[in-house]
Amino acid sequence: MKGPSPIRLKSGKTIGPGRPCFIVAEIGNNHQGEYDIALEMVAAAAEAGAQAVKFQKRNMPAMFTKAGMDKPYTGRNSFGPTYGEHRLALELDLEQIHGVKEYAESLGLCFFASVWDHVSLEEMRSL
Repeated sequence: MKGPSPIRLKSGKTIGPGRPCFIVAEIGNNHQGEYDIALEMVAAAAEAGAQAVKFQKRNMPAMFTKAGMDKPYTGRNSFGPTYGEHRLALELDLEQIHGVKEYAESLGLCFFASVWDHVSLEEMRSL
């Protein structure tokens, strides 16, 4: 019985059985909503030898009710007085995500993102 074959990505990189380890830098939302920090993290990933960077994309109104968005969120690590404001502060907008994607690809990295809702899925597909 034959196992799975390697897969060739759009970037030209091949992953899978018999190929070297494919290293993904999980950036997520660690940029804290700051575009310049996101770019710095992409550059650091490339310098460290990663082959890909992974971000996260969320659309808060698509994920939460108004009550969830308006819920107080006052912990010492909060980026806003409500959970909605906190989460929104951690997000890059679509234009910024596009810029990060272009920058990552200019450094030879694969770019992708985990999407958390249907709106974000369609936004990422548009890129």
